[in-house]
Amino acid sequence: TTTTTTTTTSTTTTTSTTTTTSTTTTTSTTTTVYGLPETAPCNATTALDLILVLDSSGSLGAEGWQHVLQFASGLTDYAGVGASDTHVGVVTFASGATVDIALDDFTDSDLLAQAILALPHKASGTNLNGALKSAVNKLILLADNGRRFGVPASVVVVTDGNPTSDATDGINLLQANADYITVVGVGSSVDISVLGDIAGTEGVVQTVTDTFGLRTYETVSSVLESSVCNVTAPSTTVTTTTTMTTTTTTPTTTTSTMTSTATTTTSAMPCLWANQSITLRHKLTDSNLHGIYALQLTHDGRYLFMGGAPHHITMWAMDGSSPQKVATMVGHTDFVYALTITQDSTVLFSSAVDGTVRAWDITQMPPTQLYTLNCDGTKVYGLALGFGDTLLFTSSSSSNIQVWDLASTSPSLRFTLTDHGQDVRSLAISHDNHWLFSSTTHGSQSFQVWDLHQTPPTVVAASNKHQYDVPILVLSDDNTRLFSASSSKVFAWAIAAGMPTHLGTSAASANNIYALAVSHAGTHVVSGNMGGFIDIWDVTGSTPGNILSVDADTTSSAGVLAVALSQDDRFLYTSTADSTVMIWQMCD
Repeated sequence: TTTTTTTTTSTTTTTSTTTTTSTTTTTSTTTTVYGLPETAPCNATTALDLILVLDSSGSLGAEGWQHVLQFASGLTDYAGVGASDTHVGVVTFASGATVDIALDDFTDSDLLAQAILALPHKASGTNLNGALKSAVNKLILLADNGRRFGVPASVVVVTDGNPTSDATDGINLLQANADYITVVGVGSSVDISVLGDIAGTEGVVQTVTDTFGLRTYETVSSVLESSVCNVTAPSTTVTTTTTMTTTTTTPTTTTSTMTSTATTTTSAMPCLWANQSITLRHKLTDSNLHGIYALQLTHDGRYLFMGGAPHHITMWAMDGSSPQKVATMVGHTDFVYALTITQDSTVLFSSAVDGTVRAWDITQMPPTQLYTLNCDGTKVYGLALGFGDTLLFTSSSSSNIQVWDLASTSPSLRFTLTDHGQDVRSLAISHDNHWLFSSTTHGSQSFQVWDLHQTPPTVVAASNKHQYDVPILVLSDDNTRLFSASSSKVFAWAIAAGMPTHLGTSAASANNIYALAVSHAGTHVVSGNMGGFIDIWDVTGSTPGNILSVDADTTSSAGVLAVALSQDDRFLYTSTADSTVMIWQMCD
C-alpha cells in the first residue's frame, strides 16, 4: 500500500479571499483551490470503468460535501470521459448506500460534472460496508448498469470517518473484484489502518487534513494518476506445457499427438474461434467431489463453482496464474445436479438429488446459505432464473415444473406446471421472459414451449423430433436459436415468436451427449459425451458441423458431465466423472 499525506491550512480574510497551502510528502506547493488548470496532469491510456464511492455522512457538513463533489467533478473532468473511453459511476453513502450515477449514464464530461455537483448530502452515518457492496454488486458485477466486459474497473473511495459497522465483507468483495483501488481519507479522525485495509496490498492510500485539501491540484492529480493514468488494459499471460490428443472428424479420421510449450499474452477482445485447435491451460482436481455434474461461473469470470457427488459445492478463485479453491459449501444431502446464478452474481442456486434447491449468498466468504426450497420431486434436475431474478423455475423427477416467487422476503411456490409426462430434465428461458423451454425423458414430446405471459403458463408447442431422451437445452444469447442434445446428436432449431422450427441435426458424436453449451457469439456449440470427448460444432449454418473432437482427459475414460464458457468465449471449462475440471484456451 502506498500512502501519501497532504496537510492543508486555510486562511480567510474579510474580502473572502482564501489562500491554501498544500504540502505532500514529496513536494511543497501553494495552490488555489478555486479552479484547476484545463490541461490534465496525465492522461488515461486505456478505456476504463471509474467508480467513485463518496462518503456523504453528516460529519462532513454541507460545505464539506460540496468540496467532495468538486473533487469528484475535477477528477472526472481529467479522466477522459467518452463513449469508448472512461465511463464513470458514482455511489454515495451515509447510513445507507445508493448508486446515483450508473456507468452508462453519461459519455459527456460536462453533463457528468453537472450531475455530480447536484448530488444531495445524505447527512447521517457511515455505512462503508454497504457502500463497497453496492459498488461491486451493482456496478462492477452488473452489466445492466453499464459495466463493460474486458474493461478494467478502478474504484476511488473517499471517506472522512470510521465505519459504523464492520466493513470486512465489503472490503473483501471490493478487493476480489476491483482491478485498481485508491482510497482518500479526509480529516484527522480517519483511521489509517482502515484505509489500508480497503486499499489492500496493491492499492493506494492518500490523506488530506480537511475537505479543502480535496480540491487542490496536487490531490486531484495524485488520485488521477493512481486511478486513471496508471490503469492498463487487462491481459492474460498463459504458460502451458500440454500433451493433447486431437481427433478431427472428416471422411477419414486422423489422430495426431501434439506437445507444446507456449507463453502467450492476449488482450481482452472478442474470441472468434478462428483456429480449429484448443490449448489445455489448467487441470483442477477436487478431493471433495467424486464426480462434477455442474459448473457455474460468475459473470465476470472471477469465480468458478463446481457441484457434484457426494453433496458438496466448491468455489474456486480464477484470478492469478493458478486457480485456487477458496470455499467448500455444505448443505445438500445428496449429489448436486445443477447450478445457476443471479445477474449481479450475488446469489448462487443449487439443485440436488435430495429434492431441494438451496440459495447461497456468494458475497460472503465463505458463502452462506440463505434458504432452502423443498421441491415436489425426489430429484431436482433443472434450474432457470427469469423476470429479473424474481422467479425461479425448477424441474424434477415428479414430471412437474415449479415456479418460485423470490421477490418476497420469504420465497414461496407460485405455480406448478404439470403437462409433462416424464422426468423434466432441462429448462431454458428466453431473455425477454416470454418463453420457457423444457425437456423430458419422454421421446414423443421431448421438449415443450410454455407461454409465460399467460397465467398460469401454458404449453403452446411441443417437439417430437427426437427419438430419445433430451437431457439438455441451451438458447443462443440473441434468442433466435435453440440447441438440444439427444443420444449422440445435436439438434438446431430456429425460434420465432416462441415457435421452434427444426433447422438440422448433426452427425453422431462418438458417444451419448450429456453436456451442451452455446458460445456467446452464437457461432459454435460445445458438447461433452460419455466417452470423455469434447466436440465443437460450427452452427453458423443450418446443420451443426463438427470441426474438432478433443479427449477431455487422456488419463481415463471418464465421461464429460458439464461444460461452461467464459463470457468472452475465450475459455472453456469441462468437468468429468473422475472429479477433474479442465480449463481450455479457445483462441489467442
